[in-house]
Amino acid sequence: MKYLRNQKGSALALTLILMLLVTILGSAMLFSVSSEIKLNRAIEDKTIARYLAQAGIDHGLHMLETEGLDLDLPYEDEIELEGTSRMYNFEIEEDDDEIVIKSKGIIKISGDIIQQVILEATIDEDGEVTIEE
Repeated sequence: MKYLRNQKGSALALTLILMLLVTILGSAMLFSVSSEIKLNRAIEDKTIARYLAQAGIDHGLHMLETEGLDLDLPYEDEIELEGTSRMYNFEIEEDDDEIVIKSKGIIKISGDIIQQVILEATIDEDGEVTIEE
């Protein structure tokens, strides 16, 4: 019993050390989750911008099929969602025996571009379409 009487305050010190460890681990997990959320948001924005650029190419191909090269270009379409502007624009150029559609998928927040993807579709004389980033 004398041994237990001489350890006054050791429970408090042990509790403080455990609380410190839990706080450090909790902070590390919070930082990790926060970083993962930011990374996922960037990947999502890039994917959306790529789909928007693809939509611009598809729209350009449709306009070429329906109206030919007598178009008022460049054409721009914009979609607004809760303060975030998601848009695409494209232009069509005739180059020797090829037609080139250059399309941009753009995501803006408060007017600042946060993500942009540019795709270029080349239509050769046989009508075959090649898309490059």
